[in-house]
Amino acid sequence: MLSAVHSPRIGLMPNIAIYLLMLVFVGNLPAFSSIFAFRGLGFIAAAVGLLAVAVSPQRQSFADMFREVPVFKFILGLMAMVYLSVPLSVWVGGALSMAKTYLYTIAFFFPLVILAKGENGLRILLNSGLLVFTLLAFGLVLNHGQGRAMIQGSLYDSNDVAYVLLSLMPLLFYYLHSLRIPVVKWAGYLVILAGVLGLGLTESRGGVVAFVAVFIVFLRFEKVSFKLILSGAFIGLIALYFLPGAFWERMATLTDLSSDYNMQSEFGRIAIWEHGLEMFYTNLLTGVGVGQFSAGSGMSGAVFMTAHNSVIQIAAELGLIGLVCYLVMVLYPLRTLKRRIKDPAMKARPHYSLYKGLYISFVGQFCGSQFISAGYFKSLYYLLAVYIVLALIDAAYDAESVAETVEPVADAVSDESDEGKKRKYKIKKKRTYTLVDKKH
Repeated sequence: MLSAVHSPRIGLMPNIAIYLLMLVFVGNLPAFSSIFAFRGLGFIAAAVGLLAVAVSPQRQSFADMFREVPVFKFILGLMAMVYLSVPLSVWVGGALSMAKTYLYTIAFFFPLVILAKGENGLRILLNSGLLVFTLLAFGLVLNHGQGRAMIQGSLYDSNDVAYVLLSLMPLLFYYLHSLRIPVVKWAGYLVILAGVLGLGLTESRGGVVAFVAVFIVFLRFEKVSFKLILSGAFIGLIALYFLPGAFWERMATLTDLSSDYNMQSEFGRIAIWEHGLEMFYTNLLTGVGVGQFSAGSGMSGAVFMTAHNSVIQIAAELGLIGLVCYLVMVLYPLRTLKRRIKDPAMKARPHYSLYKGLYISFVGQFCGSQFISAGYFKSLYYLLAVYIVLALIDAAYDAESVAETVEPVADAVSDESDEGKKRKYKIKKKRTYTLVDKKH
């Protein structure tokens, strides 16, 4: 008899650690209140996360991650290249400083994947993401004024916060869709609507292009229904009413890119991308060093500018190995999630809708990252943490769901005597997936 996958509660300390890490490193908590605007908050959050890992009795196994989640090895590979690039950087001091900062990314990512064990851990991970999304969305909507919306005091500029919102939005939408409490679900939908409006108020052209890509992928998964058309019309009316004229003027420039400064100026993105590819070819193995795109560009005679493209940023800064690791990190999950979505047996899983949401989120973050330097953004590592936790849950379900059945197969034998008649048995292994309701 098949048993349900056991998913114990992860405890108070891991809960606090996950929420704190998400609020500080993805939500930029100090921007919302002066109470949190003090030096050392990031260190405190990282220390709490590491302490929770040390004391928590419920932890993910590194062996399971290596065995069940191939992308985990490439995440470690990228992290290794960050530090291998330092001694060979065009500016060792700058690369070393960035490498120290990247320690916070490591201290953010590993506690998430280690502490968020099982379905209860996954739920905490998603709830913390929803809280962060709520802060960012309403922070933009309530505090925007003249010009492009941004959160004052935040480390994110307008394009950055649009990218973060877009990365989280599809995953959280499908998570809300799976909830059974109507009040919570519809309150969450209002938060998603605020996120869409906030994204528009940033007037980020890259964000809008990525949003269109996300919407197209969304339509691939969902049947066009009256409810969907009505929801789309409602969002459209909200956008027409609230978005300023400057938004529509800025979006209109997408219809005539030939006259855009990005296509013609030496400070434009096309020129920067071309020079970034030249730096990649020149420093093929280790790149110009982590965080040193601008320095490498200026030292080689071009302008001191950021990459404005995450793939080119990683390629130029970490070289070929870093580029391969990064591309696997952001694209491999799409392959495995798509396979799960298409598998009819997976539809019985309680988290089936999360496959779709996470798939679209990876699409959104990849599209959005083509217009900003987001190669080391912690929102990407959050999506990877959700993916790894979900993959480990699926591995546990698969292990519990495999049943062996023995089917007798009668073979005729040539001996017609009663004693000579024999029956042979053939053993077949049949893989089935059965979900058993469980109570925690």
